[in-house]
Amino acid sequence: MEPWGISGPQFVWLYIVGLLAVLVVSFWVRRRFWSVPPPPPQAPVSIEELAFLTGGMNRVVDATIARLVECGVLRVQRDGTLQHTGTSVRNALDSEIVQVVRRHPQTAPQIRRALRQHSIAEDIRRRLGDRGLLHRENFGQKLVIQLPVMVLGAIGTARLVNGLEANRPVGLLTGLLFITLLFFLFRWKMPQRFISTKSGKQFVDRVRQAGPSQAHRLLPVAALTGAAGLVVVGGLEAFPDDEIATALGPSAPINTVSSSSSCGSSSSCSSSSSCSSSSSCSSGSSCGGGSSCGG
Repeated sequence: MEPWGISGPQFVWLYIVGLLAVLVVSFWVRRRFWSVPPPPPQAPVSIEELAFLTGGMNRVVDATIARLVECGVLRVQRDGTLQHTGTSVRNALDSEIVQVVRRHPQTAPQIRRALRQHSIAEDIRRRLGDRGLLHRENFGQKLVIQLPVMVLGAIGTARLVNGLEANRPVGLLTGLLFITLLFFLFRWKMPQRFISTKSGKQFVDRVRQAGPSQAHRLLPVAALTGAAGLVVVGGLEAFPDDEIATALGPSAPINTVSSSSSCGSSSSCSSSSSCSSSSSCSSGSSCGGGSSCGG
């Protein structure tokens, strides 16, 4: 006399098993869409593009902050706040960072939060997507990935309606359907993010293995010179001045390369982490001259 010949508790257990199976299948199907690696990029990858591959928009902002500090556009205080020195800039992202700092001295994490949705992020994503280094699913792929979830949800909804008509307890099933809905919404929203393709991940790994000073000789990537190049690969903790690196704080938790004792491809370092050649750094101050400060 049970609806569908299955008791309520039995159906709940079957639904839980089905939900777990749907989780596995949806993730497997999504990975299959990315299984074919696209061709490697032909034109050089810019520092901003490589920074985005390495750590998203946060790393782009970190690399830009490092370059502005090195160029003397920003000054780092001992408490980690950044101040504008009055030096002009030409790059759009540079200008945004300077405007944020002008309104009120900000730390690197605060600037990252303020510029997380900057328009330059979408432009970088588009260029990397065209190169085959980032991937985003189209509408058809989303439907295929979500099809098992929709089928399971439809079965559960039908059972819920049947249970309500038969005056059976449906509390557990309602909760499971709510979880299914949350998973559906999460999976539908998740593909909106750009994810590194297989080629993108291999590209970043090869850059890290080569190091900032040699990457441009082995790969189609712009020269990773100065503080910005070090930060792209190693995060803010790789800034060539130890005191400045400590004041700025670490970047987002990513596998980093410690480079605090080197100052880039064309600079030499002393024990106090000061840059020679065309720029000099003192603890707590910024470097000038050795990097391009404009756009």
